[in-house]
Amino acid sequence: MLTASDIKKLMQVFATKADLEELVTKSEFHQTMDDVIEKLDAVYGEVKLRREDQIVHAEVHRNLKEKIDDVKVRDDRLEQAA
Repeated sequence: MLTASDIKKLMQVFATKADLEELVTKSEFHQTMDDVIEKLDAVYGEVKLRREDQIVHAEVHRNLKEKIDDVKVRDDRLEQAA
């Protein structure tokens, strides 16, 4: 037969009905995860957009540098010819 102290010890080890009511349900968990994933998707979209902008920006700089180098070469030729 279980004594009162045995029951107290068991209540410390096993979850009570009140403990179980505090746990998140499966649907609540899925809803939370959906919210998190939705926010992560938004952040990922912003990061991807910035990365694409950075790639375009770097290419513009490369093109400008090539044009400047070309102008310098032509300028040097003109100075040598003069």
